[in-house]
Formats: sequence, C-alpha cells, structure tokens
Amino acid sequence: VTTVFSNYGVGAFEVRGSRTSPDDPVIVLDQVIYTESGGMRRVPTRVDARYAGDGHNHWHAQQVVTMELSPVLSPGSVTNGNKIHFCFFDNTSTNSALEGYVGTPYYKNSWCGKPDSYGVRMGLSIGYGDRYGWDFVGQYIDISSLAGGTYTLKATVDWVNNFYETDDT
Repeated sequence: VTTVFSNYGVGAFEVRGSRTSPDDPVIVLDQVIYTESGGMRRVPTRVDARYAGDGHNHWHAQQVVTMELSPVLSPGSVTNGNKIHFCFFDNTSTNSALEGYVGTPYYKNSWCGKPDSYGVRMGLSIGYGDRYGWDFVGQYIDISSLAGGTYTLKATVDWVNNFYETDDT
C-alpha cells in the first residue's frame, strides 16, 4: 500500500522532541505552533518517537496514520494495516496552489535522527506530503485470511486527535 499524507493547513506541521539519556528508548514530542508575529510555542502531545531499526534507521513518531480495510458489504469488519509509525518530512509536493507554499522542501529526512540522537525534528511544509511507497518496510495489510470480494481501504492521519489541526478533514 502506498500512502501519502499531506499538509493542506495554514502553517507548517512540525513536531520536536528530545531525550536526556542514550538509554532512554523514547523521545517525547511537542507540536510546534508558529505564530503570525514570527514566534513559536511548543505544545505537549501524547505522541512519542521510537527508533525504527527496521531498515529505516531513524526515529518514528508513533500512532500517526492508521490503515483500515473493510468489506463493502460488511463495513463493521475491519482489518488493520501494519505501518502506523512515521518520520515525516517534505518528500513530495502535493499542492503548489496553496497560500504559503514554497517551491523548495524544508523538512529533511536527516532530521529524523540516528540511533544515538538526543533529539528529532519532523514536519511537513504547506503543500508538501510524506510519501511511503508500497515497497517500504511495513507498508501492507495482511489479506491472506480475507475472503474474496470488494473492499474499501481507508487511511486516516491523526485519528485520535493528538495534534492541533486547522481542519480535521
């Protein structure tokens, strides 16, 4: 399954976090809200980052996206996807017509850290998205036990509302 989640808001979507010891397996993340006056404030979230030793070799924010597959004729029966943790950064332009869009990506993969990093910074600029191709580690839903039929695939960003958003749609 290839997924792209995008920032169509009025400002950057950014999280930052740090840890005090290399033995701590968790980096607690704050959301960074930029103000119109050029300042910023950090808002605590219930989201943490953990090192992803699955070939991505950087830290991932936990519980960012959920994928659900449900049969059209029985929508209450859901099979969940595997990949829900991400290091998000500007890796694809998704809407250059948005006010505030800048033609050069700002957030970088390298800011997702290494195993020994004490801090991380992840984000999406206005009009940019984070694309994970079908061939990335964990980008799948196990359908081996599902009956044949027609299914609906739904991916939802921030389904538990851990982050401030201009519009949840």
